[in-house]
Amino acid sequence: MNETNDFYKDLQLDKNATDNEIKKQYKKLAKLYHPDRNIGKEEQFKKIQNAYEILSDKQKKQKYDISISSSIFRNFNVKLGRSFEINSNININIKFKLQEIFNGGKRRVTYNRKIKCTKCNGMGCEKQEQLEECIQCHGKGIIKSVINLGTDFLNSIQECRRCGGSGNYIDNKNKCKQCSGSKICNKQEKIIIQIPKGIRNNIKISFQNLGNGSGNLVVLFTELKDLTYERNGNNLIFIRKINIYKMINYIELVNHPTLGDILLEHDKAINLYKIYYVSNDGFPCILSGKKGFFYIKFIFDYIEHVDLELVDKDEFDNMNYKKYNIK
Repeated sequence: MNETNDFYKDLQLDKNATDNEIKKQYKKLAKLYHPDRNIGKEEQFKKIQNAYEILSDKQKKQKYDISISSSIFRNFNVKLGRSFEINSNININIKFKLQEIFNGGKRRVTYNRKIKCTKCNGMGCEKQEQLEECIQCHGKGIIKSVINLGTDFLNSIQECRRCGGSGNYIDNKNKCKQCSGSKICNKQEKIIIQIPKGIRNNIKISFQNLGNGSGNLVVLFTELKDLTYERNGNNLIFIRKINIYKMINYIELVNHPTLGDILLEHDKAINLYKIYYVSNDGFPCILSGKKGFFYIKFIFDYIEHVDLELVDKDEFDNMNYKKYNIK
């Protein structure tokens, strides 16, 4: 049998197919590819018959299912652990706020990574001659076996359990005192990660050789949810609740990440279906630094009573704030 033979694929079935589904699919395909109906489909018909013979027998199917789940090396090449093979990425998440999109920021990050043992240089023992050839796999790092399925045979390849796939065996007395023969050790890293201006949600940035071994540290930047604003490209849209009085007499003090406290006003009644332009002070582009636009959008906030003294425009006359007439 070819190691890549897939009986489930021959019957066009998922590996979780039930006995009833296997039976129905076999009848359907057998009728479709029967040589009496389709000349030249004899090989395909034999494949279907062979697959059904294995999958319809509970004992044969059980052996086959075990073999395909354990033979992890069948469909791709695997580098066994003959040398230091722990290179992999480490993923961390950094959350950022509105202020940091405009001004950038910094984060101190502490994490653990696996590196080649510094004492034995990833060998597992102090001297080369202390590495012995594994007697179970004869230095190959893999164990080959043949599973009898009754009418057919299946080749299975598995990692050697005795040497862990390295092909070498180290006696306990010769194992490295620092890594205990594992060839790796943990290292705590403390780094400062810059949050670039204009950072966008779900952006990933890789830092080379800061993962496990020579793998990378991959940082996912995610924006903290804030219902007071929306982002549309590089445009900043403030979301403001407004009552009936403010709709016809709008003036409001708001805080912008770079402009600070500013006074927004409008000389006409507010249209709830319109997004108002304020200025060219939106988010900076992460590449060019060019800013988008700053807008404001209103949501009606119904209240039964309005204290006119709290929204009187006269109270802002003597305040030294920069004013913006929204359009």
